[in-house]
Order: sequence, then structure tokens, then C-alpha cells
Amino acid sequence: MVPYKGFNGIDIGKRQCHQGQQSKFGILKPTYWLHDSEIHAGQVLLKKEFPFIDGLQDPAVKGSLVIPATSEFVQIINVDKHWVCISTIGCQAGIVKIFDSLYSKPNSVLIDHACRMLFYQQDTVTFCNEKVQKQLGGSDCGLMALAFATDLCHGLDPATQRLLNNKQECIQCCSCRGWYHPQCSLAPQWAITSKLPWKCPKYKPNKAKTGKRTILGAVNKDN
Repeated sequence: MVPYKGFNGIDIGKRQCHQGQQSKFGILKPTYWLHDSEIHAGQVLLKKEFPFIDGLQDPAVKGSLVIPATSEFVQIINVDKHWVCISTIGCQAGIVKIFDSLYSKPNSVLIDHACRMLFYQQDTVTFCNEKVQKQLGGSDCGLMALAFATDLCHGLDPATQRLLNNKQECIQCCSCRGWYHPQCSLAPQWAITSKLPWKCPKYKPNKAKTGKRTILGAVNKDN
């Protein structure tokens, strides 16, 4: 099988693999700005889990190529280098909710995209800017938009949900150096209140050691 090459002779598969590696390392950086491919990947995962929710289309598709939604939808779009989530879940006909981490006024790009998706025959469309959590960093809009979309797909109201913004609310693993929410990681109280080293669940050993003996599996009560 001969690999397909683009007009410039570059192997398309290798280029996509290279872009994937860049995304993998880029999203770990606090100031990384999510691109179309990463937003699309997130929406693909949501669409796979929630196939009956309309929308979740590739954000690179715009204008006349936008596919109208025939039922309640969730969609992340880019408006002037800023990611915003729009949805009609739980809305009356002709109403579109905007979940924008900057509380920006809906511009012509957002209005055009929403109206093309909205299966609504009347002349007036109402846009409601929901009071969701605001972003703190200048590059957090993509992450926030994905969080809003995920909440909506799970039947949650993004206006009542909160992402952790402060490391003081988290606990750090002494092995991977990652930060975790205490409740999600099942961290014991001593790890939260003290400065003793704590390891996240993926670094916990599968076997417990006592002195020089290694205890595997269940203990025989007869011994």
C-alpha cells in the first residue's frame, strides 16, 4: 500500500502523527491554546458517548457547510480567536444559550453559526449568555468550552459547576508531581492537612510490604 502524499509531497499520515505529538505535549503546558483539531477530538469523544445529542460537529466547518440540527444540540465554535459553547438543551424553540468564559457579547460569527444550526422557521432568535465560571488565564477558553459541553451532555448545568482554579484546593503527588482533587483521588485526610509525601492512585503498589516479608493477596485466617 502506497501512503498518500499531499500536493507538497508530504506523507499525510506522518504529518497528522506529528501534529498529534505536538498536541500531546502542548496541552500539558498551562498557557497552551487549544486548536481546532483538539476541540474536534474532544467533541468526537462526546459524540461517541452521547450519539443522540445533535451538534458536536467539527469546529472548522463554517458558513454554508454547517449542518442544521434537527434536535437539541451542543456545539463549540470559535469567535474571534476565542472558544465558546452554544446549546439548545432545555431551551424553548428559538432560544440559544451561550456558555462563554469571558461573558462576551455574541458577535456576528456566533449568531450566524447558531442560526444555521437552529432548526427554527421564525424571524426572531433569542440568545441567552449564561453566568458560567470565568476563565483566569488568557488561553483557558478551549478547556472551559469543553467542560461546558461535557456538563451539558451529562445533563448538568454549567452555570452551577466549577473547575478548580487554585492549586491550594488540590493535593500534589510526590511521584508524578501532578495536582489532584482530594475527593476524586480518594486522598486520606493526613495527606490533605500535612506536608507528608503522598502518591496518587496510579503509583500505589499492588502489594503491601511488612518488614522483609511481602504479603500477596488475602490473608489466611487459620494461620
